[in-house]
Amino acid sequence: MKPWPRDALPTKLHRFRLDKETSKDFLRACKERGLTAAYGIGACLILATLELFRTEEEITMGYDDAVIVVTFNLRRWMAEKEGLKGTASSAETGLLIAATGLFDCMIAEGRMEVEHCLWFIAEQLKEFFTDRLKQISSFAGKGAHGFWHAYNQEAAAMASGQSETTFKTGIGLNSVGIVEAYLKRSYGTGHGGQDGDHTFAVQDCQIDMRCGGSVSQPHIWTFRNQTELNMGYVEAMFTPQGPELLAR
Repeated sequence: MKPWPRDALPTKLHRFRLDKETSKDFLRACKERGLTAAYGIGACLILATLELFRTEEEITMGYDDAVIVVTFNLRRWMAEKEGLKGTASSAETGLLIAATGLFDCMIAEGRMEVEHCLWFIAEQLKEFFTDRLKQISSFAGKGAHGFWHAYNQEAAAMASGQSETTFKTGIGLNSVGIVEAYLKRSYGTGHGGQDGDHTFAVQDCQIDMRCGGSVSQPHIWTFRNQTELNMGYVEAMFTPQGPELLAR
C-alpha cells in the first residue's frame, strides 16, 4: 500500500460493530446466496447511505442506473465549524459504490422489501465487480496482484491530490480472500516452512484510501470474528452522534 503524505490531517472514526453471533448470521447468509462478505457489506453501505446521507430532494429525483458510483454528502454528520461552509467537503465527500435513488423510492413506496433490496444490490455488485476484475487483469497482471497494482496507483493519485475519484474496484473487492490470495501468490512458494512452502491464513484485514486530499475514505471493514464498519473523517468534521446514526 502507498503511504499517506506526511502532512495528512489527523482523523477520527465513527465505529459500528456487530456482535459475534450477528456477524456469523450475516456471513452465513452471504455464503448461502453465493456472495462474499464484501458484497454483502457493500449492499449494507449502500442502503445506509441512502438512508442517512441523501437529501429529500435527492430521494424524490431517483435514477435509472442499477449500480453506479456516486458521491454522497456528510452534511448531517459534520461539525458546524467556521471555514467549512462553501467548501467541497461541506457539500459532498468520499465515494461509495451505490445502487441509486430508485431503490429508496421503491422501499418508501412499499414496492420492495428492504431485505430483498439488500440482496438484490449485493448481486448487482457481484456482477459489476466480477466484470471489472476481468478488465483489471487484462492490463495489470492477473488476480490479486492486478487488483492491488491498480488499487495502489489510484490511492497514490488520491493522496497527492491528482485524483478525486476512487478506482471503482477499490471497494467491492475489499475482502479477506483477495488479501490472502495476494500473500499466497507472492510468498506462498519456497519461502519458509519445512516443505519450503509457507501457508497463510488471513483472519483480519483493514483497507483505507485517502480521498480528495482532505477526507479519509469513509468505509473500512475488518473481520476478526466480528463485522465492523468504521467511517473516518478529518478531525474538524468529526461529530459525536455518528455511532448512534450508524446503529440505526
